[in-house]
Amino acid sequence: MVTRREVLILGLASPWLTASGAPEPAPRPDRGPYGRQIASWSRLDKPAGSSVLMSNDAPPGTGAGAVLRLNQDAALSSAEQRPIDGGPYQPQDAAGFTVGVWVKNPNSRSLNFVLGVYNANASAYVKWNCAVEPGDSWAFLTLSHSQQIAAGWKPGADAIHAVRISQQDNAAEGPWHPGEYLLFGNVYADLPGRPLFMLTFDDGFASQRHPNAERTPRSAQQIVESYGFRGSLFLVPTWLGTTGVYGYGGGANKFLSVEDAKAMHAAGWSIGSHSNTHPSSADNAGLRLLGPYGYFLSNTVDNLPPAYVTTWGLGPTHRRRAIRAAAGTNVVTFENPHQFLVNFPIVFADRAPSGLQVGTTYYCQSIPSPASATFATDQGSLKATAAISADWSGLANYRYAGASNDDRAIHADIQAGIAGITAIGIPTGARYFSLPQGSADAYVRSACIRARLPWVRGASLHGHTLLVGRPSGGGLSNVANTPGGWLAQPDCIQTDGAVNPSIAAIKAYVDETIRERACGCSYHHEVAGSTTANLENLCAHLRQKADAKLIEVVTLDQMWALQNRKPAIPQ
Repeated sequence: MVTRREVLILGLASPWLTASGAPEPAPRPDRGPYGRQIASWSRLDKPAGSSVLMSNDAPPGTGAGAVLRLNQDAALSSAEQRPIDGGPYQPQDAAGFTVGVWVKNPNSRSLNFVLGVYNANASAYVKWNCAVEPGDSWAFLTLSHSQQIAAGWKPGADAIHAVRISQQDNAAEGPWHPGEYLLFGNVYADLPGRPLFMLTFDDGFASQRHPNAERTPRSAQQIVESYGFRGSLFLVPTWLGTTGVYGYGGGANKFLSVEDAKAMHAAGWSIGSHSNTHPSSADNAGLRLLGPYGYFLSNTVDNLPPAYVTTWGLGPTHRRRAIRAAAGTNVVTFENPHQFLVNFPIVFADRAPSGLQVGTTYYCQSIPSPASATFATDQGSLKATAAISADWSGLANYRYAGASNDDRAIHADIQAGIAGITAIGIPTGARYFSLPQGSADAYVRSACIRARLPWVRGASLHGHTLLVGRPSGGGLSNVANTPGGWLAQPDCIQTDGAVNPSIAAIKAYVDETIRERACGCSYHHEVAGSTTANLENLCAHLRQKADAKLIEVVTLDQMWALQNRKPAIPQ
């Protein structure tokens, strides 16, 4: 597929209960606990590489155990059911509708498929591009109507007459391999669900617990708790208790202490991992810096696989090799903007400017222009200047220090981050993970899967995965092409930083989350300056909506409890 913004990967079925244990609003009479069943695969129309099995291993609600098996096929396998169970179905929401499907992936890697619904004469459709991770159990994928691809569909007029599932080969995971297959259970439309919202904070800045009279009169904890809520933190364990400057342009940043983190956790805040070292760059590469992107950082366009280059739109500007250096000034110049931040670590790979050495780690000391930098040999203070011994010109490739030409370094950093959170007595670092700079490619994705992370939020990509079967997403779907086919559900909004949305936009996001009966999510970094008002206004708006019983604000731990509270499924 061309764009990845339609992809959403979710997990187990929702319990349809609120975090407090109150029942969800009663479903419509024509809908069960998962919504309106529109396909059970009891019959197929024009199957291609697909068949119906009677299996003892069937997902909840499958009834007699009819399971659709979609096999790899060179011509793309597909399965269609027409008419749908119970006759044509008119979705209840004219603006769009949700769909859910039970799916099981018994393979060793992720597979992509397309789920679509069609009108009476198949002249119009709504479809979703999907990816499902390998696993031993059935997963219930919930697909938000903000992620639909529609062709000619007339909301409020067209009804669902057919359901089709097809093999998809042109996605980031590549073609299905011979012998690979997916299993599918029932398909549902108009999923029930009560809107939920999570307030999350990245990096562990001290201002998330401690007010600063000059910069913020109230901390994040004080603001959030004053409205009766609790939030969720994503912490970098190596930053706890420091005034680190790594990756943040050289400015001193005071972070929470271990004791602070424990105190907030004891007060009901949830805590997850935000990696161990938080790789960062000016182009928001994040953990990609530890994979092939960073391994070939100076010349990605010529060294990475063509599919990767195409997916990320790499071109001549991604040739960023060092081309000259000046003695005295110690300035190294690059052929294109290098995208370094102060403290950014590089290693010259083949040759180096005079006075510098191949294989030595240097840290960006200053950035005189977008295409130039000076370096130091010490991280943190950056006082030990790496001196250029003589004027130099040439072509020197470099890589991000510690990167590997696969996902090993990414995986190691994720695992170290989990271990760091666990070491302070908080075990949930293995449950919840927030991507540094929100960036994920195929290698980041595979590392997250290998780490068995069940909940991942990609911040700048407006996405996260949730192990609950309820629609997720606030409807703000203008997300750029997202490599990896994974973290593209637009279900979080940044309330600070360069983004700094208007208060009206923040409120609109909450209102859209309510309209979609979805799970919204916000994230914030340091609580200081003008964006503090964003957090205040977001909490005030959520309080108003929560008091009206239109939305419930939950922590990640409460969401986890929801996921593990199973519904009673009629057989």
